[in-house]
Amino acid sequence: MHSTKRFFVLAAALAAAALTAPTVSAAPRAPHTEPVSVTPEGRAGGGASYDAVISRNGRYVGFDSTAEDLDPNVPHGGMYIRDLSTGKLRFSGFGSIVAVLNDGRYVYHQNDVVLHDARTGKEEKFGIEVPEGFEGPIGQVSVSADARYAVFTLRETGGGGVVFLRDRIAGTTERISHPKPTWEPRDASGPTVSDDGKRVVYQYTYANGPRGDDWGDVWMYDRTTHERTQIDRSYDGSQTQRESTQPSISGDGRTVVFESRTPTWCRTTPMPVGTCSCTPSPRAPTGASTRPATPLPTSAPGPPPSARTAGTSPSRAGSTDCPAAPATPCTCGT
Repeated sequence: MHSTKRFFVLAAALAAAALTAPTVSAAPRAPHTEPVSVTPEGRAGGGASYDAVISRNGRYVGFDSTAEDLDPNVPHGGMYIRDLSTGKLRFSGFGSIVAVLNDGRYVYHQNDVVLHDARTGKEEKFGIEVPEGFEGPIGQVSVSADARYAVFTLRETGGGGVVFLRDRIAGTTERISHPKPTWEPRDASGPTVSDDGKRVVYQYTYANGPRGDDWGDVWMYDRTTHERTQIDRSYDGSQTQRESTQPSISGDGRTVVFESRTPTWCRTTPMPVGTCSCTPSPRAPTGASTRPATPLPTSAPGPPPSARTAGTSPSRAGSTDCPAAPATPCTCGT
């Protein structure tokens, strides 16, 4: 806190033993929390820091900041990356940070998506272009762990957002989200991609406001089978009662997590509104039935698919029933 202004400090909760290899005689440090967006003296920076990302190995944290005092040699804000094993903070240019890789390279967004190697200074652009019928700039960028695949959104002229995938190595771009099923404009947003680039999840909503459950649904596109599957279904395959948003897919493409306001994810008891996770049982409880997912054809919206619950594997049909009481299969945070 400086005078009457409030500034925000990013912090990292660390399992320290994973970040620094202890010597033979040194005991691993206990898990702890430490500030990331601070000056060399350890004080909060004089501006807001936000949109933090962390490398898969937990060593590097990248973030955007308006603070002008994080680096005594850099009198302005921008992108920063802190090495949590050495504590060193470095200014990384201007743009919007997207991801930091395990080797310290990072991806940022500024008109195009760019992979930057701080050690060599080499930059490689993904080469994203705005196709005819769409409007820039590109937005909501997410990349795979090796930065080969980037998923992003563009706005269709006179319509809503559409999700695309760019393969940096192959130099190809393809549409991921499905065409709108009615005349009303739809928004596809918040995409994330699996490490191998085969599966993409995204949020699909009406562009002009809520329409009951359809205000926010979660979909997955499989680039191998070209099938689209609705993920946010209740345990019995029925439609959810309220919106689902903010999806994210795991690196191996087996699990999707998302936020939901639906209170009836599992067959046990209603749960509070919040971020939900349901762990499937190996087999359905006695007397219960499981229903495989019905993929959506790529050319038309088709009938609603069957069950998918938060935390279930998109690749395993019949795995959506939660364990019966007294276990607590589903958890929600308010």
